[in-house]
Amino acid sequence: MSSSLAIQEAQVGVPNPDTATSLNNLGMLYRDQSRYAEAEPLLQRAVMICQVSFGVEHDSCCLI
Repeated sequence: MSSSLAIQEAQVGVPNPDTATSLNNLGMLYRDQSRYAEAEPLLQRAVMICQVSFGVEHDSCCLI
């Protein structure tokens, strides 16, 4: 899945809300697998992209 994330980032760029969704999904998968050290930076990037794209107070940022 991380290779598909790299392809998406190359195609749509960063920051992009779709990239944030993919980062969040991969981070949550790693979290569910107890791979916390790998999950945390992905989830942090997802939040950062969401905040840049929509603003800190946007509802989408709260869901991540």
